[in-house]
Amino acid sequence: MNKILIVTVSLFLLMCNISIAQKDRKMDNLKSKKIAFITDELMLTPEQAEKFWPLYNAHSKNKKEDRFEKRSSEVDFNNMTDAEANELLNRMISNEESKLIQKKKFVDKLKSILDTKQIVLLFRAERKFKRELFRDYKKQIRVYKID
Repeated sequence: MNKILIVTVSLFLLMCNISIAQKDRKMDNLKSKKIAFITDELMLTPEQAEKFWPLYNAHSKNKKEDRFEKRSSEVDFNNMTDAEANELLNRMISNEESKLIQKKKFVDKLKSILDTKQIVLLFRAERKFKRELFRDYKKQIRVYKID
């Protein structure tokens, strides 16, 4: 009985590790595609890329942390009082203002690395990459539904 339990638990842990490794590989692959896409769209020189990517990655990390923080503070809207709703609305507006300030600071830092046209192309490339990513995802879903 103990051997069966040990084998079962071991197999479960192995499957969890495999699943995590696959997810990590997919994320790494996605990040590599995004780097290649943006580098190509902006026509970055090696010197620009060397300065740009650490700055871009730091900005992306900050945005990700803000999204995580926002998600972790989910609220029960059905049981919310007017005072709580007003407080939430003020926090939402404050968060949007904070995001805008962060974006302005990011753009100011980018101006020392990229020309203005490349900065505009960056924001366009990010949207374009997301659209293509969603389009590819929709295609995969259709394939799975057909089979």
